[in-house]
Amino acid sequence: MKPEIMMVFGIFAGFALLEALRTGFLHKKRQTRSDLVVEVVSALWSLGVVQPLIVVSAALLLAWSIPGYQGVLGGVGFLVGFGLLLIFDDFTVYWWHRLAHSVPMLYNLHRPHHNAEYMSVRVTFRNNIFYYAM
Repeated sequence: MKPEIMMVFGIFAGFALLEALRTGFLHKKRQTRSDLVVEVVSALWSLGVVQPLIVVSAALLLAWSIPGYQGVLGGVGFLVGFGLLLIFDDFTVYWWHRLAHSVPMLYNLHRPHHNAEYMSVRVTFRNNIFYYAM
């Protein structure tokens, strides 16, 4: 596994572990069984299907549409690449989240994320599976 993937996974796992030790990761006040099911299914769908599909699709689309730029960022160091990823990923997530609050159809798919009656790192993946597919 690539170091940057391990680093991002490690950060998420670290927050989950911290939450588990401090507040109870799977046992929140006012949590229902369906809350846990929604969060587990959403996380597995996002991490196991949607995100790998996005990476493969984007790589194929970019290789097809602008083949001359393939590997153009290959020479930047890890920290620069990681910094660019954080900036552009954060920018994309911000605008997608904002759009999800502005377009009624998208908000209906995004609403489960805001319906939780507790705070948890698990709520990160609490969305309708079609929201992730978009």
